[in-house]
Amino acid sequence: MIAVVWNMGNRRAAWDYLVDELRPDLALLQEFTPRLKDSKHGQIVHAATDPGGLWGSAVYVEHGVARELPLPDEHRGWLMAAEVELPGHDALVAVSVHASIRPTVRPNIDRAFEALEPLLAGRSFVLGGDLNLSRLYDEVNRTTDHTEFLDALPDAVSSTASRSSTPENSRPTACGRLSTRIRTTMSSSAAISPRESPAATSPPVAKSSSATVSATTAR
Repeated sequence: MIAVVWNMGNRRAAWDYLVDELRPDLALLQEFTPRLKDSKHGQIVHAATDPGGLWGSAVYVEHGVARELPLPDEHRGWLMAAEVELPGHDALVAVSVHASIRPTVRPNIDRAFEALEPLLAGRSFVLGGDLNLSRLYDEVNRTTDHTEFLDALPDAVSSTASRSSTPENSRPTACGRLSTRIRTTMSSSAAISPRESPAATSPPVAKSSSATVSATTAR
């Protein structure tokens, strides 16, 4: 599966590059507006941050089906969660996250991840987005809020992915194990999985920090 995480900055050129050059199976998008989308490409579920507005977060699939999952109104447009079915893959939950900085990123991002926990517990999922977090911010401002969240993220994801609401799923599977595979990427740009080669050209990227987290519970 090719997955892309991208704050598109409401740019048509970004959308064109995504669908024509990167051609991902799945994309988790922030600062997306429906006017960017060419209807001949894939399916998008999208929500705006403000009533009557356009700008918000989205989940895109090139082939397959994406169904929006319910989230509290306070996170509408900042979070987009969808159950995704892609050809040749088991169903999973895909989440696009854009952490609000109104008035500060924390505790907004803490509440956002708390809202996501019931949707992700015991499920295979891919989560990524523009977290608006930076270790450099803490260094410059002599704070620790951003670093504390980033440091805790891998363990939080591992715990969520392993948790199940049914005893059956907590027992070893037919292959004799219950494993959780976690991949985290923290950087100052969107995380891209090139289709052809690691040397493939990367798109323009947003300045804010982003993270991609994927977790799969073996069955």
